[in-house]
Amino acid sequence: QVPSDGIALLGPHGSSTDELELAKKRGLEHIDTVCPLVQKVHDEIDRQLEEGFTIIYFGKKVHAETDGVMSHDREGGRIILVESIEDLEFVEVPDPEKVAFNSQTTHSVDKMEAVKERAFQKWPKMKVPNYSDVCYATQNRQDAIRAIIEGGAGAVVILGSEHSSNAQELKKVAEESGARVFFIDEASQLKREDFLGLECVGLSAAASVPEKDVKDAQRFFQENFGAEIKTVAVADESRIRFARPKIQTSKP
Repeated sequence: QVPSDGIALLGPHGSSTDELELAKKRGLEHIDTVCPLVQKVHDEIDRQLEEGFTIIYFGKKVHAETDGVMSHDREGGRIILVESIEDLEFVEVPDPEKVAFNSQTTHSVDKMEAVKERAFQKWPKMKVPNYSDVCYATQNRQDAIRAIIEGGAGAVVILGSEHSSNAQELKKVAEESGARVFFIDEASQLKREDFLGLECVGLSAAASVPEKDVKDAQRFFQENFGAEIKTVAVADESRIRFARPKIQTSKP
């Protein structure tokens, strides 16, 4: 539907190979905003396919990132999607010595490691990435949630969309750590009565939530309870920088 004189903005979760080819075929100006961490997975998968590997991909069926990854399997059957440890029990591969493992970047670190460990039991020579596929922003937030709860938070507020995979994983990590969780889109949904009697409340947000929304939630607790805001940092992200994507044009 993008007009010929328009610019197509391709999403950060990664586009399918068909979408990229169509943009080029139409000669559209387009900006591919794919996250470099997602692009890393795409590049790894392309190399593994060229080398003849069968790829076990831990991801979620209804997700743009999974769609983009699965589109690289031109022949079919070379990338096998699993959503749980249980799914692995039904997976058969043509060559047990040519298996590789990759994961959706917004998955839970703990779940990814559990699935990977079980996959290693089935295929001891399985190839894995040199660095975890899980997005550093996702992983750091999950680690921080655990630290906040261990520090005494009786409840945790998670800012994010119901459709956000990394927000949902934050919610699950908090619940599994024993905290009461309030999952909201924005600070206006917070209710004073829900937090009466609590000495400490944790606050986190999905990686793509605007800083303003986080500040609004902090302000709610300051105005209603005189809260002191403390930042729990488990990693230093200050030096991480991504290059700004460029407009691309291809002749049809």
